[in-house]
Amino acid sequence: MNRKAVYPLLLLMGIILISGCSQQAPASGGPGDILIADDGYMHGDPDISGNLLVWTGRSPTGEYLFLRDLSTNRNLEIRNRSKTSEYENVFGNAFISGTDILRNEVINDKRTVYLYDLTTGKETLLLRDWVFTPVDFDGIWLIGSSCQVRPHRVGSMEVWDLLCDLSGYHIPTGTTRMITNMTGFQGDASLDRGRVVYSAGDGGKYHVYLYDLSSGIQTRITTDPIGYTDPRISGDHIAWMALQGNRTIISLYNISTGKMISLPNNLQNVYSLGISDNYVLWSGPAYEKGQALYVYSIPAGELSRVTGPEARPLDTFAISNSYVVWEDVREKKDQKDLYRIYAMALTRENMEPVNFGTG
Repeated sequence: MNRKAVYPLLLLMGIILISGCSQQAPASGGPGDILIADDGYMHGDPDISGNLLVWTGRSPTGEYLFLRDLSTNRNLEIRNRSKTSEYENVFGNAFISGTDILRNEVINDKRTVYLYDLTTGKETLLLRDWVFTPVDFDGIWLIGSSCQVRPHRVGSMEVWDLLCDLSGYHIPTGTTRMITNMTGFQGDASLDRGRVVYSAGDGGKYHVYLYDLSSGIQTRITTDPIGYTDPRISGDHIAWMALQGNRTIISLYNISTGKMISLPNNLQNVYSLGISDNYVLWSGPAYEKGQALYVYSIPAGELSRVTGPEARPLDTFAISNSYVVWEDVREKKDQKDLYRIYAMALTRENMEPVNFGTG
């Protein structure tokens, strides 16, 4: 997940309003690692905006929504619920943009969506029985996808494939806008400041598209259809990846200038992308074993590795201009992975330079 604009926060007010369940969490792991959640259970995807990150935690007896303020190093519990069964999970992924947290609960494949304001401590019901799965949130717009296995034609043949609709919801007015139901769109998209990017196509040949939610104008960004996947947007930049030959090409596109560059990378497998205004983040194989997180500085044009050899990051991560946050399984108990969330400040001392060469 990317990628949010940073807004001012009345931090003291936010802590006073929701401070009933705060706790101090110690640092652990590598030199720059900050241990965020160490309960050992699987979590919802973390999201981050500036110094603030949110995640959902799940145990056999309950579900929890937490906020972490990395400037004060404190965890704050926003919501919790008890469970009658270990598999009775209702909380979906949470998103944060500035001082707003968007969360959703799913029952019988329908979602109820809430908006929580950190500056007031008030929660507003936005949508009830929404059929879309929330994909991204920028404070003004929410986008969601709904997917079904449906027939469609490829040439003269009818094939069954996963086909998805993508919809936008404008929070200030409560209005909706259909973004795409294009053949080959498989539900993944990225949103920032009212603009959406996604990929779609047939037979593994995908284009990257940019959609402006205010104007309803769609623009195709790529010119030659290949396997473009995982497009991400922040500010004036779009990043995506495509497998070419024996390595993955990561491209960075400037919307204003129309200029595209290939980022340094010689990894055959890149598993997922994230983006903020200043950085592109991706996961790929580590030179020792497992996988690592790599970050490219857009202003400096430099590539670094941000996880050490002890880390085992998963593909659930997010990035702001100040921090990267990820879920990690570096430790086991009784032969089972212990799921933990870590963060790291994007400072020079925490970033190991890498020289992959450019594509």
